[in-house]
Amino acid sequence: MHRQHTAIPLRLNIAIACISILISAWLIHNDPLINRDGITYLRTAEAYLNHGLIAAIQLFDRPFLSVISGELHRATSLSLAISAQLVVTSLYVTLCLAFVSTIGLLGGDRRTQIIAALIVLSHPVINGYRSDIMRDPGYWAMGVLAFRQLLLFLFSPHWQHQVLWFIYIVFAAFFRFEAVAYICLAPFAVAIVSAKGGRAEVLAGFGLLPLLTVFGILVFYALTNGSGYSTLALFEDIGGYVSKALVIPDFFLDEKAHASQDWVAEHSREDISIFLLSGTIGLLAINIIRSLTWPWLAVLCWGVRIRTKGNATVQQLQLLNIHILIAATYLFSFLLINHFMLERYAGFLTLLLLLYLPAIVDDQLNKGGLMAGILVSAIFIGMSADTLHNGNREKAYIKNATLWINRQLPHNATLFTNYSYIEYFSQLRKIPVPYSAKLQVEELLLEQSIWMSADYLVISVKNDEQEAWSKFVATFTPETINMFEGGRHGNLYIVKN
Repeated sequence: MHRQHTAIPLRLNIAIACISILISAWLIHNDPLINRDGITYLRTAEAYLNHGLIAAIQLFDRPFLSVISGELHRATSLSLAISAQLVVTSLYVTLCLAFVSTIGLLGGDRRTQIIAALIVLSHPVINGYRSDIMRDPGYWAMGVLAFRQLLLFLFSPHWQHQVLWFIYIVFAAFFRFEAVAYICLAPFAVAIVSAKGGRAEVLAGFGLLPLLTVFGILVFYALTNGSGYSTLALFEDIGGYVSKALVIPDFFLDEKAHASQDWVAEHSREDISIFLLSGTIGLLAINIIRSLTWPWLAVLCWGVRIRTKGNATVQQLQLLNIHILIAATYLFSFLLINHFMLERYAGFLTLLLLLYLPAIVDDQLNKGGLMAGILVSAIFIGMSADTLHNGNREKAYIKNATLWINRQLPHNATLFTNYSYIEYFSQLRKIPVPYSAKLQVEELLLEQSIWMSADYLVISVKNDEQEAWSKFVATFTPETINMFEGGRHGNLYIVKN
């Protein structure tokens, strides 16, 4: 028997949306720069507006955010940067509303929903990209909406929820490729938690749309392959992931051999595989914990210990746990394939884990009295402070340097820079080097041909690169025109070549 879910009052929805917009506005106001990935998405939007979708895909193979931003720019005449920031802000509003609504489906009452709103609006990692132009908020928002449709299907198994689930999860995949894992596996999750007699029917219903979509993609490939457009360009990254996945065993054998020869005692070499695997799992775990944050990890562990589950049904919790398992498995696979991990990649897994927290916090407030209230308040205050004061304004020297360049240097001069923001927003003619924004000072000494023809160099020098910069100046004797200090971020030098 399913429990009735609790609808969110309109006033709470409006309050959540308004607070979310205000948080985004504050963080955008305090962040003087556009992030490096954001520059890529803006360039992709320009390619889409000027040359169409194929050109955008050739520049970046998942241009959905850029297309939306470009269309908003076309409709409103706002700048591309502002249009993209409005899209990201809207996605954050959607994410927050979807999260709280999902808590209502899990049986959360009015107070639990307010706690959920406080959790998602104050979480420093989830909210840490509000001032950036990023695809992750779109993936998170669509992913939570898709999961919400699965919960609704458990409550009322109608085909409309299957269709909406598929629409949301496909949109999530347009933002980030990892949503494909849920397209493939979520139907099995719903079938597993469904009644035994109806599992085949549920699986067939959820699997039909993905199969039809795959067929449609194959037809699209067949129709476009002869037009000169390479399908490999569209899925180049996917092919790369598959190729890397196939060599994982060889990679572990190579690492095992290196470790055995270089730094593992002879009598321990038979256990080196376990050691490497443990290190990989540890790297994954620490990034998940950082994404979740240590205070909420402690609260979550406490809730597991005392078996707090709120009013959610067994089926709902099983579905949530399977989704958590899918997310963790994908992250582990990603780490094995790419050999690195960032905490933001665990964002969707964090959101799934956070769905447990409102019931746990509400239970502790009921049972723990004043001390529990003080502790919970301290966590929320700390989280909110961390979210609202993220130190991004420290990079204002980059924006100030860009403004100075546009005012003081001749616009017909050529410029080379290793900072993507300056390369995009400066009005001088730029030396077109695709990877210039990633060059370190040491590489400039080796790659002289890429900057030698520029009239001016604008070089970001980190604090640990000062010695290399001194060597660069001594070797090539450029004329230093200006220097902008960035404190712990280093300095920015503007020199005449």
